[in-house]
Amino acid sequence: MDLNLDLVEPGGLTSQIPAGAPFRLVLNVPDPSTLLRPGEGLRVVLPHYHGFSMASVPQETRESSPGYTRLLAAPPGSVLELPDPDVGALLLEDTPLSFAVRLDESPVTTEPIGVIYGFGKAGAARAQALAIGPASPGYRGFECWKIDSAGRPLRLVARADPEFVAASPRRLEIVAPTVVRPSAPFHFRVLVKDGFGNPALADLRPLEWMPAEGAPATDSSQPRTSRTSWISVRHPGITAPGVYRFAARCGKITGKSNPVRVDSTAEAVLFGDLHVHCGQISPDGTGSLQQVFQYGRQLEGLDFVGSTDHDGDVTAGSWQLLRERLKQENLGGDFQGFLGFEWTPAYSWGHRSVIFPGLEGEPIPCGRPPGDSPEGLWQGLRQYGALAIPHLPSAEIIEHHLYDWSHHDPELERLVEVHSQWSPGKWKFMAQDSETNPRGVQYALTLGYRLGLIAGSDNHSARAGRTGGLAAAMLRRPGREGLWEALRSRRVYGTTGERMLLDFRTDDASAGEESPSRTGPVELTLDVHGTAPLDRVELVKGWTGATVPLEAVHVVRFPPELLDGQVSWTDPDPLPEAFYYARVFQRNGGLGWTSPIWFNRPGLEVPLRESSRTRAWSNLPLPSGWKAGSWYRPSRDPIDLTQPGPDGFTLDLEMTQVPDRSDTVRMQYFHVRGEPLNLTGGKMHRFRYELRGQHPGVVLVALLDEELRNPGFFAVLELAEGRLNRKVEETFRCQAATAPARLHFFFPAEDNRYQVQGLTLEAEQGEE
Repeated sequence: MDLNLDLVEPGGLTSQIPAGAPFRLVLNVPDPSTLLRPGEGLRVVLPHYHGFSMASVPQETRESSPGYTRLLAAPPGSVLELPDPDVGALLLEDTPLSFAVRLDESPVTTEPIGVIYGFGKAGAARAQALAIGPASPGYRGFECWKIDSAGRPLRLVARADPEFVAASPRRLEIVAPTVVRPSAPFHFRVLVKDGFGNPALADLRPLEWMPAEGAPATDSSQPRTSRTSWISVRHPGITAPGVYRFAARCGKITGKSNPVRVDSTAEAVLFGDLHVHCGQISPDGTGSLQQVFQYGRQLEGLDFVGSTDHDGDVTAGSWQLLRERLKQENLGGDFQGFLGFEWTPAYSWGHRSVIFPGLEGEPIPCGRPPGDSPEGLWQGLRQYGALAIPHLPSAEIIEHHLYDWSHHDPELERLVEVHSQWSPGKWKFMAQDSETNPRGVQYALTLGYRLGLIAGSDNHSARAGRTGGLAAAMLRRPGREGLWEALRSRRVYGTTGERMLLDFRTDDASAGEESPSRTGPVELTLDVHGTAPLDRVELVKGWTGATVPLEAVHVVRFPPELLDGQVSWTDPDPLPEAFYYARVFQRNGGLGWTSPIWFNRPGLEVPLRESSRTRAWSNLPLPSGWKAGSWYRPSRDPIDLTQPGPDGFTLDLEMTQVPDRSDTVRMQYFHVRGEPLNLTGGKMHRFRYELRGQHPGVVLVALLDEELRNPGFFAVLELAEGRLNRKVEETFRCQAATAPARLHFFFPAEDNRYQVQGLTLEAEQGEE
């Protein structure tokens, strides 16, 4: 077969692509008659990995932008098919990007076909963030598939399998223990990374330390090798109590350590990641079981890691491999590895990361008893004393994170994941905050559930701690038993990956605990030591039955460049029963969430409260026009959009193609979007509209700015038999800073007629 799929960089053909480097992909078919029939075509699928974008969106309109794609040679009737530029991979960032060249029904000639992806000056460069080679489990390269006239894949006809390698060193990260005893020696872990977080080789022998004030210098003569990605450096110890940060320079790159508290009595704080997948077990992952733990320990400097591949992917053999790997990781040492799996029901109940305290325990698949219900899961786990950690709860039924909190076991569900790599900013469309959405963490707390707040990565490339968040555990005794006791006791907090020090407490309880006092004022303090200048601290108050989202009752803003702060506050309006937790914001975008402290003051008089304060609203201009499109273009499915007036539209869908989930390039949704709206950040807004459907279906409604970020509004509407007409009123708070945003409706790829009528937009008047 005469077909070539070649990778080209400025110097010529290549088998390596450095992260972020420009490259071109050339598809060349000298004689298509030997391969294609009339109506058939070729589709090139670009590599993708769960959580990582490896290439730019193919596009044909901007030659100076990445991903510019051209059809250079083709027989008459050839068509280049590219993703819809208005939507692209909007709904699922991990959907493989692709482009295709298709022939019409005319007889196939011998004239050549040629396509160049990345033809413009910018090449095809986008944040190819993952350094991975063909030998890694789960590796995927560039693939060319022959497709039939309906776009279905027939067979693989060509591949290009480059090694994605780290770029040049750009960052120096210094990981130090968070709490050390006076005069006790300790070790730094010095990590060298490229601009995408990949371990990068560098000569660390000229490492130059800048000691903290009042602390002895670090011995920089210890590195034993020249080119490496990490080293361990010994510090002889610090005598004077306090909080220290250490800085170092290696050539032109510099780095600063996390805060180190020198204290003879402070609780040890360990950082870890309890939500990691790998390609050796999960088909949607990359990397090996060994890498899960070694990467977390060596290249992220974590103290504990849990392996949590999906229950349906875990076999008896892989479970035994995991056990054997944990034995080699020395469960009683300074680093703790945990046996676990992710319970993964589809579209119901919500996912749980299950962690076992030791090597006893078995995976409980959700597809058969006892794991086919939450109660069956609890029954199977109880004998092992495991933890079942709800994974990033949300209200989004388009995906599998919909949470039904009516199923809860207080002995097993002691913690909840408030942040991961899928939180806002990663899946820009799915920007429903897991903390405050209608079925999120706050909602669970207002049901009366006692949950400690942690974060995790949900990394699918065996790189524990690299993406998403971290869990911090505050230990009162050392070792694995002390760590497990801290997790079960909810003495934890979560961050977006920052190793900040947070100490949230009252005079008789710390974060995760209940104040034993039955009388007296509610007095709270928070000590925070950041990894970057602090922006603000927000104290959030809630109670059983409170309305979500809960608002901050006390906010403290810090002056610029301040790294350390303390907040003290006494609630002037305490309730008989309430809980409080703190949110910490750094100026670099890093966030931290403490676990709540619960109070029970039965003798307090409850002041008269209004169920909701009176709001004054004013109408805002509505979109002046609507535009319809499909996820991928060109689409052969008829779309008829009519606009009855400024307050709505009618959309007729007639499907000629049947969506096929096995063909990742098929369209899954049609969209209608309005003209830009000018919204005021920080203000309450209200949408009112009526949605009608001819047949049942699930419709998504969201605000998205020009960078596809969600300023705060996302809704899922289900039209069911007997309820095909929905009158909707949605109130939301617009994020503090946002560009003009468009209102988007997303409709499933099914024959249907939808009507949106009576659309109004209002904004609250007055100061917040």
